Amino acid sequence: MKKPTLDAASRKPTEENPEEIRQKFTALASQGRQEVEALSSTVEMSKHPAYQEIIKMGEGVIPFLLEDLQQN
Repeated sequence: MKKPTLDAASRKPTEENPEEIRQKFTALASQGRQEVEALSSTVEMSKHPAYQEIIKMGEGVIPFLLEDLQQN
């Protein structure tokens, strides 16, 4: 059974496949890392569109974010 999540944009419950969340997170995190590696400001890094999109993904991304922090 899928756990309902909250769509941040519309505040409506949605059901997402965890594997789809993982794939989207992985792609965005990879893109973000590549495009901000030359920046020294963490504030500027956090403003990057890929990272902003990860934030908008909501709670469902937390397990993948923690996993990524351990590995990278």
